[in-house]
Amino acid sequence: MPLERKLNAREIIGTMKMMSARPEFYSGRGAMTCDLDSERLEYIYEHVKKEHGEEAGENFVQMVADLPVLSATDFLITLYKLDSHDWKWDKKLLGNEKGIDVGPDYGSGRREAISMLTIANFLGGSSETDETTICIRGQFLRKHGLPSDKIGLWSYVF
Repeated sequence: MPLERKLNAREIIGTMKMMSARPEFYSGRGAMTCDLDSERLEYIYEHVKKEHGEEAGENFVQMVADLPVLSATDFLITLYKLDSHDWKWDKKLLGNEKGIDVGPDYGSGRREAISMLTIANFLGGSSETDETTICIRGQFLRKHGLPSDKIGLWSYVF
């Protein structure tokens, strides 16, 4: 009897419409509701739970709660770390939360172009949208029963 292969985090993201699985795609943009929102988080949660079990889903919820800034870049990098850590959350998996990733070097100049756009976004202040994190995860965390101190007042706007 063959073992059924489970989708990894990158493949789960790949099943979504309107979301890139490449962290560098969002580099320097900061937390933005057009990149990530409670609906997308719920979609990912449901797929993580379906593919890897209830405990993996709970660890995903805790990861979302613990990320200081929910930029799509930081979220994806941390999600991939959670996946490679067998879906067991540890705050040590948190990165530098700068929302910057230029991706792999394919020798095509793409990495340099992403770097320049990241710098422009960062200098333009696009990465300074920490308050948006509350809007992104508020409804999702409420649905999963996390304490209100992890949610904040802004989550009630949406």
